[in-house]
Amino acid sequence: MKRLVSNPNVWVLGNTNVERLPIFSFIIYPSVKDSLYNSVLDEPGSDRWIEDVRHKRKPLHGRFVTVLFNDLFGIQARGGCACAGPYGHTLLKIENDLSLRLRSAILEGYSGLKPGWTRLSFSYYLSKEEFKFILAAIEFIASYGHRFVPLYKFDWITGNWTFKKEALKYLVMKEELALATGLNALTENEMFKDEAKIERKTSGYSE
Repeated sequence: MKRLVSNPNVWVLGNTNVERLPIFSFIIYPSVKDSLYNSVLDEPGSDRWIEDVRHKRKPLHGRFVTVLFNDLFGIQARGGCACAGPYGHTLLKIENDLSLRLRSAILEGYSGLKPGWTRLSFSYYLSKEEFKFILAAIEFIASYGHRFVPLYKFDWITGNWTFKKEALKYLVMKEELALATGLNALTENEMFKDEAKIERKTSGYSE
């Protein structure tokens, strides 16, 4: 608990000053507001998530965090509101006006807008190594999770995050091109904000 609570990028929900079962619900905030993360948030219609007054930063979507746990570390977690929508709005300090707008959007079919968090459980039979591994995974995502946002596609209807296969293609092609030609690798912004430019630069090599 001390390790998570002391992390400025992790908000452990609930009372952290009482004895608790080893079941943690938390929200992760990006460690920095860099150009890559902001380029995603600046897309039209993307500024729809809650912003906690204490952090002044937009949190990572709860289900996105669970996908990173699975894809990067093989850790199973749960993302969402844990079947506690009304309580979640109170817990996350969502004001009534925003709460009504979110409910309206959800009724229209945009379930991806449901506010929520990520939940992990530490079983009593975990080894010390497994325990440390999970904590390290949380800290890694808290520090670098936002850097993976451009690699995934978000479905506003279902709330699912799906890895972009084309993103992996560009990453591999970028590295192979740099190694083969000695050119500097393309930046992430070039890669994700102007895919047509990348296609032109790499079309001859890919053939």
